[in-house]
Amino acid sequence: MTMPRPNELPADLGRSATYLMVRLGKHAQASFTAGIEPLGLRPPHYDMLVTLAAGMASSQKDLSDVLRVDQARLVALLDEMEEAGFVTRSQDPADRRRNIVVLTKEGERVVARGRRIAADVERELVPLKGSQREEFTAMLRRLVDTARD
Repeated sequence: MTMPRPNELPADLGRSATYLMVRLGKHAQASFTAGIEPLGLRPPHYDMLVTLAAGMASSQKDLSDVLRVDQARLVALLDEMEEAGFVTRSQDPADRRRNIVVLTKEGERVVARGRRIAADVERELVPLKGSQREEFTAMLRRLVDTARD
C-alpha cells in the first residue's frame, strides 16, 4: 500500500498531525496484519501472546485488564490460540474461578517470529536511525500514555 506524501494531500490534511497519525496507523496495521497472517495470527492474538511472553499476565482476567479487552472477546481469542496450540488454559487449583493461561513452546516460537515481522514493518515505516528513532518512539509513547483512558 502506497501512502500519498503530505505534500500530495490537501494542505489542511497534510498539516494535521492527527490525520497523518491515522494514515500512518492504517498503513502500519495493514502491513503488520499481512505480515503475521501466515503465522495464523491477527493483531489481537499477537498482543495477547506478547503480553503472556512478557510475564504481564497469567490469567484470563489479567489479560483482559492489561489489554483492555472485554472478557467475552478475550475468551474467543483464547479459544483460537488454544486451538492453534499457542496457549493452554487450566483452572487455578487455589481458585477454581480463575483460569491460568500459559504460552506453549509453539506459542513462544510464534511470538519470536512475530517480533521479527514487527521489527521489519517498523524499519519500513520509520526510516529513522539511532537517537532519532529513540526520540520518535519516546514521543509516540508519551502521546499513547496521555491518550489512555
